[in-house]
Amino acid sequence: MRVRFREAAGRRGLVAVLLAGILLPACGTTEERPIRSVATAATAEEIGGILEEISDRADAAACLERGRAYERLRALKVGEPGALLRRGDEADLAVLALPASREAKAEAAGRLARHFRERARTPALSRSTFSGPAADLLRTFVFDTISAYFGEVASAVEHAAALERMAATAQELADHASLRPEGRDRWHARARLYALRAVERVSGDAPPDPAPEALKFCEVDLARRLEEATRCADYGTREKASRGDPERALEWYLLSLCHFGVAREVLERPSPAQDHAMAARDVVVRCLSELLCRE
Repeated sequence: MRVRFREAAGRRGLVAVLLAGILLPACGTTEERPIRSVATAATAEEIGGILEEISDRADAAACLERGRAYERLRALKVGEPGALLRRGDEADLAVLALPASREAKAEAAGRLARHFRERARTPALSRSTFSGPAADLLRTFVFDTISAYFGEVASAVEHAAALERMAATAQELADHASLRPEGRDRWHARARLYALRAVERVSGDAPPDPAPEALKFCEVDLARRLEEATRCADYGTREKASRGDPERALEWYLLSLCHFGVAREVLERPSPAQDHAMAARDVVVRCLSELLCRE
């Protein structure tokens, strides 16, 4: 399909094409054709031209360039920021799920880490809301945790930045009036642990390679996120129902909500089955709130 990019009032013509989904096929095939770098583009129209050139490509190199392109368009304030964020993140998630160089994966993961930290503190960019006594803090903590997973694959600096945010949010949760008294010490301990890990990452004392858990989280295909979210929620519920270790139940619920969070933020047109699966997220939020907060 040939798409022409022409200047329109408020650049609406360009934006309509970018956000209509024409330029972002599902990633997964391999191409050898050279790709023009978005770094060479000076205007939104030139960026649109590059997106048009790779509109039929689904390999990691094309997905990486899409991630860069949507980031540039957002910086140029062309289009709706949340939509551009979602499209760029979808491309970067594909890079992580496909065979690609370590450098490419680190770049894609770095953008994702920054974007989820931004969503954590800018609700207007996010589709996710939580309910319960500490709803805003729990939502922020989940998004900071997502950022930490991607940050660990990106770089020590990105990982440390996410861990510092996690430490601050954990401290706020520990001090929140609704938190169960028996949980306060554990959240204070979490805050100290995250802060220490952040220092270790920056100083180089921590392992340089991502943990297997972080790699596994980052490399999950977007279509499988909801399966992982449901699986983790089931494990958390079993632990909670059997009156097992509350910390293990908490970790399963948090991991479930991290997978749900990525899917909720990035899936542009979920299928009816995906919509149905995502409805379970509210149940997991409620279970987490019951585990942590006073009734």
